[in-house]
Amino acid sequence: MGGGDVLWLETPHFRIGSTLASYRFHNDAREQKALESELARLKSKLAWWQAPRVKLDPWLRLHLYAMRLEDVYADFAEWFGYAGEDPAKKKSASGSKKPGAGEAREPPQKIRVLLAGKSSALARYLKHFADREPAGHDRFVLAGGAQFLGVNEEGLHQSGYELDIAIHCVAAGALVHSLIDAHAGSQGTCPLWFEYGLDHVVTRGIDERYPAAPPNTVRLEEEASFRWEVRVKGLVVNGAAPSWAETSAWKSWSEIKSSGHLVSWSRVSWLLKRKPAELRAFLEAIAAPAAASGESGRTSVEAQSAAAKAAFGKSLEDLEASWRKQASR
Repeated sequence: MGGGDVLWLETPHFRIGSTLASYRFHNDAREQKALESELARLKSKLAWWQAPRVKLDPWLRLHLYAMRLEDVYADFAEWFGYAGEDPAKKKSASGSKKPGAGEAREPPQKIRVLLAGKSSALARYLKHFADREPAGHDRFVLAGGAQFLGVNEEGLHQSGYELDIAIHCVAAGALVHSLIDAHAGSQGTCPLWFEYGLDHVVTRGIDERYPAAPPNTVRLEEEASFRWEVRVKGLVVNGAAPSWAETSAWKSWSEIKSSGHLVSWSRVSWLLKRKPAELRAFLEAIAAPAAASGESGRTSVEAQSAAAKAAFGKSLEDLEASWRKQASR
């Protein structure tokens, strides 16, 4: 890590190391409102408390990020029916002891998170453990099988993400992808429309200004660009929304244009209103490594449609019609 202090904190689902420095408030109205709510919650969790005046010190930032990561985990677990469950203690629903006959998987290992203040710190870690080049954030599987998520504050600052709430959005959005891999036994096989749609659901719940999407998807100076419901309706009404089959065939990030991010968010938001058991069955089917196909390693359109039929009783084509009717209202 290149020297310097590393602060450590462990939660029920994460092991976190941080080299983040103090953060001085930027007087951003959205961020200040969010921080007031978060600090009120955090106060009740700490034995000693002194309200910050002009900045967040390194320890307070670490505790905030621990709470934020657990918030994302709690939402994910509730949506997909993992809440309050210990898979290691559950017996097979069928009572069979044969491998693959409904056996519960081992619970995912705690996710390792590195919140790096400097680009060099994350770069050294990535080079040593994964022989990867530095980035604003990165994630992969460690040798022992645990998911790793690294966030580089300095690198994100250079990309225009100067607010702490912007870094919060990046960390939370990246965590969504790690949670899918951890719980569904996936390693990058989940369809891109579902991964990024869920990513947008989470990040828009934090701050609508910082989605994981092309720069022109949101324009900070134009509030109207944040109103994705209105924009999705326009795409549907004008016949410009990519079909579910089209989005299901995406193989790389470059194929997802602004309209693709908008409709993916809308479709996943719509699906999340269904029962957790149905959503879990769908997720585990579309993200299963066995369902991967082709050079992209992503689940095929046919397998996605079959998973929808099995989980929801409707094919992707049937879901498409229902979603378009709802989105055009």
